[in-house]
Amino acid sequence: MDLEKQVISFSYLHPEHLLLCLNYEVGCLASIGLEQKGDSMEITSKTHPKIEGKKFNTLLRCVVMILAPFLGVKKIVSNAIDPVSAYLLCRYFDGSIVDPEYLSFQSSPSYKEMTLGSYRDFTSHIDLYKDYLESTGDSLWSIFVECPVNEATQQKNDDLFIRYVEATKCITDP
Repeated sequence: MDLEKQVISFSYLHPEHLLLCLNYEVGCLASIGLEQKGDSMEITSKTHPKIEGKKFNTLLRCVVMILAPFLGVKKIVSNAIDPVSAYLLCRYFDGSIVDPEYLSFQSSPSYKEMTLGSYRDFTSHIDLYKDYLESTGDSLWSIFVECPVNEATQQKNDDLFIRYVEATKCITDP
C-alpha cells in the first residue's frame, strides 16, 4: 500500500504529552496520544484512513492499559468522537459513559437501555443519543468514556492483548 511517511496524531501534542505509535516501513500507521493528569490519563487515537478497521488502535489501547499501572494511572478517559472508539472502550475495557449530557439523556423518554452485545445495538443507542443532543440544540457529538485500571481489567486486557497480537501479526502489508 502506498502510504506517505508521516506521524498520524489526532490532537496537538504538547512536549510533556506522549505519543504511542504503531510503526511500519512507511511510518506511524496508528497512534494513541497520552496526557496524564494526576491518576488519570486522557487518550486520543488516530489511524491512517487507508488501514482503518484492522484493530491497530485496539492493540495500542491494550498497550496503554498495560503501561497505566506503572505510571500510577487509575483510570483512562477518552472524549470519543467516533462511535466505534466509544463502543470498543465500553465493550473491551469496561468503559462507562460519564457525559453529563448522557446522564440527562438517560432520564429522557427516548432513552432505551444500552447493550454491548453488538456494535449495531450500540450504534442504534448512540443514534438515539445524537437525536437527543440535536433536540437540545447541541450539534457537536462526542461521548466521554472512562475506563478503570484495576486487577480485573488488567487480566481481561492481558488476554485481549494476546488475542490482538495474534490477530494482527500476519498483517505485513498495511
